[in-house]
Amino acid sequence: MIPFGMGNAIISLISHDKLAWFLEDIDKPEWGIDVRSHDLEKLLIEKIKAFDACRMRIKRQVENAQEKLWGITLENLKEIRSFFNTSGGGK
Repeated sequence: MIPFGMGNAIISLISHDKLAWFLEDIDKPEWGIDVRSHDLEKLLIEKIKAFDACRMRIKRQVENAQEKLWGITLENLKEIRSFFNTSGGGK
């Protein structure tokens, strides 16, 4: 997730649900490979080659996903502020 936050595409080796959930959150489940896959090496090489072949498209997809998450963050902050403004607990 850190490389994604820094604007880089990610290929996640899915070793537990949390990694898959993040890819679902950014609408990119295809960017993950289950570590239990019997074709792990082949799938990883294919995915790396595919990412390399269309770097600019992938970069735009990362930027779009970051913008989506930023929008969700702003909405969450608005809701949090609203809670404090109506409950008398904030300024």
